[in-house]
Amino acid sequence: MLPQLSNLNDIKDGHHHADKTLSAEQFEQIVTAILEGKYSWACVLMLRFGGYNPMQYIPYRTYKRLIRDNKIKQSIKQQNFHGNDTPRYPHIRFH
Repeated sequence: MLPQLSNLNDIKDGHHHADKTLSAEQFEQIVTAILEGKYSWACVLMLRFGGYNPMQYIPYRTYKRLIRDNKIKQSIKQQNFHGNDTPRYPHIRFH
């Protein structure tokens, strides 16, 4: 039987996780991954930003491949960065 949504905090690695709030940059990374069709990478990011270890939920080889593939693409994006700090989603407020 699946746990109720209200009880999910009770099953997280046996640890109590405080409520996490995403930063604008973290949210941007997740949305970008989704828009690019990289749903597995978006899951890794959500787990990481939520304070979880993705390797507890994703097979080791899959996780390593995702890390390798996305580190390469991230370094290319950083080389092409032109200093545009304007958020993509200005209508969303972050605390």
